[in-house]
Amino acid sequence: MSPYSHRTLSPKVVLLDGFHHQVLHTRGLRLHAVTAGDPGDPAVVLLHDCFGSWMDFRRVIEPLAARGLHVVALDLRGYGYSDKPPTGHDLRHLNGDVSGVIRTLGHDDAHVV
Repeated sequence: MSPYSHRTLSPKVVLLDGFHHQVLHTRGLRLHAVTAGDPGDPAVVLLHDCFGSWMDFRRVIEPLAARGLHVVALDLRGYGYSDKPPTGHDLRHLNGDVSGVIRTLGHDDAHVV
């Protein structure tokens, strides 16, 4: 048996110090993001894989912002500190969530990684 099997961790464990954490409201969801850089700069949205979180990008957030980008490392729905709805875990909803985040942050478009 794992030593962690009886321990429940708060979702706030993903809120590391030294980063600018935001909860973005879009499409009826609260999505957690770490942002850096000037909101007037071109946006880049960093998306993790199915076993990740925004922390996958913790080493590139500041260097990208220093290069003149508004960086958004997003916790997708169901991950990290973002809402965990029972449905909507498909590409159509992902597309809508990311588009909503881009608009919520005041951008018309963004590079998506």
